[in-house]
Amino acid sequence: MHSTEQSELALGDPSQTDEPLIALWKADPLLAFEKWRKTMLASNMHAFSERSIEQHTAMWAHFLDYLATRKDHIQTVQSDVVEAFLKQLRGRPVKSNDRSRLPLTPGETPPASHSTIGRYTKLLMETFNLLRELKIRQGNPVAPLVNIHTKPQAPPGVDFLSRDQEKALLCHIAGLPVDDWKSERDRALLYLLLASGPTVGELIRLRIDDLSTGDDIRSIHIPSHDLTHAHAAPIAPFAIEALVKWKERRLRALTRCEAINRQSVSLPAQDHEEEAIPGSILFPSTSNGASLESSVVYNIVRHALDAIEFPGKSRGPQTLRNTFARRQLYNNANPEEVSRWLGLITDKTVKKLLRTLPGTKTSTVF
Repeated sequence: MHSTEQSELALGDPSQTDEPLIALWKADPLLAFEKWRKTMLASNMHAFSERSIEQHTAMWAHFLDYLATRKDHIQTVQSDVVEAFLKQLRGRPVKSNDRSRLPLTPGETPPASHSTIGRYTKLLMETFNLLRELKIRQGNPVAPLVNIHTKPQAPPGVDFLSRDQEKALLCHIAGLPVDDWKSERDRALLYLLLASGPTVGELIRLRIDDLSTGDDIRSIHIPSHDLTHAHAAPIAPFAIEALVKWKERRLRALTRCEAINRQSVSLPAQDHEEEAIPGSILFPSTSNGASLESSVVYNIVRHALDAIEFPGKSRGPQTLRNTFARRQLYNNANPEEVSRWLGLITDKTVKKLLRTLPGTKTSTVF
């Protein structure tokens, strides 16, 4: 039987050195596991419930008991023993009135379900990752079994640029040639996506007046649309100059078009070399003033991310939106305020991004 006596060691205290933790894992792996689990955060950024901790601890105790029968230990166990443990797991005994599990007889215990084996595999994988990080053992004996016993995990949907990747993208955008109004448009919308985080739908519906680049207020106003409520988002300083130039050019193009339509102004010859675009769409697709197609925006962003060899699975505008939000959180912006800037009703996305910040228990390096 494994001891569960209380210990003064706090596994979640970063001021503690690794030596006491290692000693506890070696001496009493069940107690060490239970204390470690109490310091962890679940995927919803809340502590595990008492019931979950009890279930996880019971699963770990079951594994330790199996190792004891094999005269093995967490420091030495290999993949073949872990696989044998998973194969011998059993389900609940069949009840006398349960005819849905024929031909099993009442009292018989069938093999554990695939989902149960998957839960054990995930738990053991996490635990042995920790033991490897603490240098209690080399390698993770569960790693070769993960693809066999767990369901493939869907992409988390929170791709973002690291600090170095963001710098590389800004250098790429700044170096884009501006040969005509469309190339200047493309550069400006890349800046805005990274600087303020609008969705594609919000971006292509923006009007000229929705972009505020004055000395006092530098933001974009997102009008309400369908299920999206009206909101505003700040513009990062690195994008201001390019956006001011684009807004000025867009206003000139609108004024020029209106003057031509009124036929009240004789335009200088050189002005005919510049565009005359009707309507108030901030980022028009053609000289007729129509809105951009979403696919065009996706292509512009994808080409930019490909240029810096971004390795993420999502190479579209959502990655730039996530980068904007994460930058704000990294700079200590209030999470609720960031959600408002994004126009979100729930805080699910912001919570996911919070987990990637340095200092969190499941952080990704910035």
